[in-house]
Amino acid sequence: MIIAQINSSEYEYKNATLDSYAYDEEALKIKPVIEKYANRLYSMKEGRNLVLWSNGNGRGKDFLSYAILKKVREFDQPIWNRETEQFSPMGNVRTVAVNFTPLMKALKGFGDEEKKFQHLFYTCDYLAINEMATSKNYADDDELLDLFNHRIADFKPIIISTNYSPEQFKNTFGQSIFSKLQSRTDFIEIPGTDKRPALKELNDEKV
Repeated sequence: MIIAQINSSEYEYKNATLDSYAYDEEALKIKPVIEKYANRLYSMKEGRNLVLWSNGNGRGKDFLSYAILKKVREFDQPIWNRETEQFSPMGNVRTVAVNFTPLMKALKGFGDEEKKFQHLFYTCDYLAINEMATSKNYADDDELLDLFNHRIADFKPIIISTNYSPEQFKNTFGQSIFSKLQSRTDFIEIPGTDKRPALKELNDEKV
């Protein structure tokens, strides 16, 4: 079974917001970039992509990804219609969050379920790929490159969380994929230490 969150958040991130992230002094420097990206007038119109990376676990990359998705799903945000090249004052968007392993399983599959998710990954307004790190080498993988080609050509934003630095990302996923992303992508290093205890406390308080 392919696990993807469609216009929803996983339970452990149900309280994720841009303001509830455990910002320390260093992390406050990235807050304006995250907030700008969560504005549909910017990320949707410009077709911007965002890579949240850190060399360690527990920095809250997935937490921030879900917080962004929740923000862009707010109905009263203006929405960009690429066909008419005009803004509407409000509207719904479709967001999908999926971990990297089930994403690749779907992209390489031929069954009905895989085809359904393939269509979804290509066409949703915002696609968040979590935990994009792997023991395999996916350098210029055909299915992954095709997905990125189509989404970038259609100005459909991609959000990626990974433990790879930009250089490690390029070495693992290949120059072609890296170059495609690089044209309209902000690579943001998430600083600080393990934030899981603070984020867990936040969730426990609101249960």
